[in-house]
Amino acid sequence: MYVEIPFIGNATKEFRNKITHLCNKLRPDLDIQFFMKQPPPPVVQMLYQTKDPIDKKMKSDVVHSIKCTKCQHSYIGKTERQCVKRLHEHGAPKSSSGQQQQQ
Repeated sequence: MYVEIPFIGNATKEFRNKITHLCNKLRPDLDIQFFMKQPPPPVVQMLYQTKDPIDKKMKSDVVHSIKCTKCQHSYIGKTERQCVKRLHEHGAPKSSSGQQQQQ
């Protein structure tokens, strides 16, 4: 069996050794060959996004602004939780939390 893994220095070598040891223990008849692939250069990584974008209301570690419905003062807060969950805690309706003012 051939397995390609990204090369990230010693961490890759340790990972390869642990997986090889585990496979030899569980399936001694299985011949595993690892091929380590260099990651793309940083300039290429900047040009191509490898992850799907996260919806604004699902992001964590955000600063948010909420206007009071009674006096129009703004509350600015920061949360490590998902923005939509924090807005619900502030009383935002579940169906319109994405419509709240967010920054």
